Amino acid sequence: MSNPAADSMETGAMLKAAVKCHQDGKLSEADRSYSAILEEEPDHADAWHLKGLIAYQSGRFEDAVRLIQRAIAVNPGSPEFHNSLGAVQEALGDTVSSIRSYVKAIENRPDFRDAYVNLARLRPDVAEIRFNLACILHRQGNNGSAIEHYRAAVRLEPENVIALNNLGLTLQEMGKIREAGHCYIRAVNLSPDFSEARYNLGRMYQLQGDSENAIEEYRRAIRTARGSSSRIFYNWALALQELGQYDDAIQRYADAVHGDPGYAEARVNRSLLLLLTGRFREAWPEYEWRQRRSDWLSANPVYPDLPSWDGSPLPGKCILVQAEQGFGDTIQFVRYLSLVKNRCGRVILEAPPVLHPLLKSLSAMDEMAAPAPENAQRADAGVHLLSLPGIFQTTVETIPMAVPYLHAPAEKTGKWHSRISENGFNIGVVWSGNPAHPENSMRSCDPGHFVSLLSLPSVNLYSLQKGPAADRLRETPGFAGIVDLGPELHDFSDTAAVIMNLDLVISVDTALVHLAGALGKPVWTLRYHQPYWVWGTTGETSAWYPSMRIFRQHRPGDWETVFRWVQHQLKEDVLS
Repeated sequence: MSNPAADSMETGAMLKAAVKCHQDGKLSEADRSYSAILEEEPDHADAWHLKGLIAYQSGRFEDAVRLIQRAIAVNPGSPEFHNSLGAVQEALGDTVSSIRSYVKAIENRPDFRDAYVNLARLRPDVAEIRFNLACILHRQGNNGSAIEHYRAAVRLEPENVIALNNLGLTLQEMGKIREAGHCYIRAVNLSPDFSEARYNLGRMYQLQGDSENAIEEYRRAIRTARGSSSRIFYNWALALQELGQYDDAIQRYADAVHGDPGYAEARVNRSLLLLLTGRFREAWPEYEWRQRRSDWLSANPVYPDLPSWDGSPLPGKCILVQAEQGFGDTIQFVRYLSLVKNRCGRVILEAPPVLHPLLKSLSAMDEMAAPAPENAQRADAGVHLLSLPGIFQTTVETIPMAVPYLHAPAEKTGKWHSRISENGFNIGVVWSGNPAHPENSMRSCDPGHFVSLLSLPSVNLYSLQKGPAADRLRETPGFAGIVDLGPELHDFSDTAAVIMNLDLVISVDTALVHLAGALGKPVWTLRYHQPYWVWGTTGETSAWYPSMRIFRQHRPGDWETVFRWVQHQLKEDVLS
């Protein structure tokens, strides 16, 4: 008695071997193998189809038609079979039948690119074919070819606003912003109520830094939008935010959330604006939505079996506090560990190892560990570090201000004492942060700006710069006047020890300013033009660090004015 399962496995092995011969160009051997399969299984559609392809490759087109039609009779729903039949019919010069076969292939699989390519070759004058092929190519990431066929579709149907809009999108993805804008403008001129094109035109203006025109297009898009308008409201809010219209931006984010309650990006952005405008209590619940964003989830370990801590007292129990986001965020918010410790018996801090030598000075921490699932097994509850301000209902007035709350190792501090000049005013400088930060190019400045401070009497400069940006110092005229300590700083505790021997730190907005602030040392933070909730929108003082002074850019990229003010303040307040 035959075993159907075993027979099927044997046939599969035979087919695989036959296909290998076919791919290796051993057509006769492959053809015999396909025939052997058909003797065992007369309705084996793939074998009929592959025999047909061999006939096609051998120039036996009539035989190929017959064989592929046998395959289609067994499996009429296969788009590949109909596409192959179309190719054979095209080789026979039967264009009408070939087109019919390609159409049938597309009916069976509407996104079948190969059939559309073949059809477009035969009927290049049909706009619908060119448009559909362009859409498929666009979805598959083949933007160059997609643009070619979108252009053809628009040429054949100049009033096809959907093709114009899609052409604009594809051009925009390739960085051709101006050309994309022409497409969107043509589309909205032809169809003023075409909300999608209005939205894309707004996005184009926004990418060009023209927030006012972007907002106007978003307004028009909302009036005619069908279905959810959340993404329009979201980008409208971003444009308002660029213009500093924070209250209106907060409302637009709320509109986005109203249309899509699960819109995590809108909720988080709204929370950051609420924080920026001092509405802390309203902001913290929304800020928790950061943990639903894909970028947060990919960067931060989550232990689903560990109960979340909500701030309730857990006497004698252990709470795992997980650091998150950047080094500066961790340094800023570990101040909350003393509050956590007051409500439990034991605190484990999970943080990147590079921070451990510095953070071990925290008195409220019982144990420190690198991120690992095993940490959760030793805890009764867990919480992420930046959830703590919300748990403790922090307002601007109740920020924990027990500064310093971090301390440099005494041994390292003593070692560096002999390396820092005893004469003059000693300043540590940093001009760039983590190059992986999305805004690092905006927040960084040229080290030459610091060299200009050497013209002041009695000023000694020490570079604390780490990473690739440190090499820029040696490319800067006059750099020899700055002592480069960067190569000797192996972790944050080394940097902390140096800072304790300095009179002042001047740095762009990086983790270093948080470190100096947490140590209670004077620090001047050079903030680029975009406001950030931690530093507020105006003023020179920080609600988080009493020893900090903030110098703000008022125009994008204008570090010259910032450093003129720094130089003036050094003369007036420090060196006079």
